[in-house]
Amino acid sequence: DSFMFAGPNGVRVAEKQAELAALSKGQELLKTLDHRATKLVSLNETKLDEHYAMVRVRFVWHFGKAPASIDVDLDSTFILHIKDGVARIVFQHEHEDFQQALRTRGVLPAKA
Repeated sequence: DSFMFAGPNGVRVAEKQAELAALSKGQELLKTLDHRATKLVSLNETKLDEHYAMVRVRFVWHFGKAPASIDVDLDSTFILHIKDGVARIVFQHEHEDFQQALRTRGVLPAKA
């Protein structure tokens, strides 16, 4: 399985197995940044036809402990193919580069 991934830095084909393999590396990075939780705060679905839907979601990523905690809000849009009750990502659009968003909000240090 593959899908298209688009963000501020361009478009690429993402292979499901490669993305799943990268999850553990991403989880390790999040641990080093004192990631505490990720919350889905909104979800808006638009049916495109009987097999496709567009879903826009907003996640809030929470880092650190109060009073020094930082919340990072990020939007994503997905085009999903739905067959036999199973939704698969066809296209994922990240509205903001994740690591740049973390830098901008002070979770990651600025690039040298």
